Amino acid sequence: MSPPNVLLVTIDSYRRDHCGAYDAGYPFTTRLTAATEGFVRFDRAYASAPWTLPAMTSVLTGIDARRHERFTHETSKLSAPPLGSLLASHYECTAVVNNGNLVAGSLLDEGFHHWHYEHEHGATFDAARAHLAAHRDATRPWLLFVHTNLPHDFWQPRARRYHEVTFPDDEWWCLGDRVLSWNVDEEKRAGARRAYDASVARLDEEIVTLLDRVDLDRTVVIITADHGEGLEPERGRVHHG
Repeated sequence: MSPPNVLLVTIDSYRRDHCGAYDAGYPFTTRLTAATEGFVRFDRAYASAPWTLPAMTSVLTGIDARRHERFTHETSKLSAPPLGSLLASHYECTAVVNNGNLVAGSLLDEGFHHWHYEHEHGATFDAARAHLAAHRDATRPWLLFVHTNLPHDFWQPRARRYHEVTFPDDEWWCLGDRVLSWNVDEEKRAGARRAYDASVARLDEEIVTLLDRVDLDRTVVIITADHGEGLEPERGRVHHG
């Protein structure tokens, strides 16, 4: 019997309380919750760092950030082989990434046969779905790694279209670069959370149409986040990182 295919999806800046699988009252991931019913859920899973490069280095090498020490944009040599290196001899390894910290210079592409960076959210999922369609009847097992920035970018102008679909009666308010660390009043804080909700609602659509193309009988599917996002009403602030 041949090894199973592997689909690894990492969602950038994704909060646990914005996923219906963990918070049954959350209304914006109904499709994802239904699609993953019966999946194994890990109730205790922790990010090793609060931003993408060190966190994803941990995901793809299995090494805690305190040990691999890749905290700056100056990517140091990896202290352990990434996932592609471990599987390349038996799997066709492909990645579609949506975050600039994960371009080939991150060294996390080592061992992957194909590594693509897509700037647009939709293009990332389009490329992933196209890959799955092309490999529907593949005889060699494959690894597909997909990293999406959809929730991460809730504070950017590109997220406005998601907000207008999910909250058509709300006025769009762009947090912009102030997301890095900015004390905001209650009204602005609520607006930031709705913008995040709207991006998650779009994620719900994109990720489920990706799962629809997977043969679950032959594929191990892993859906996780690199780290969370700071939407803290009790502290009166929004902060990224």
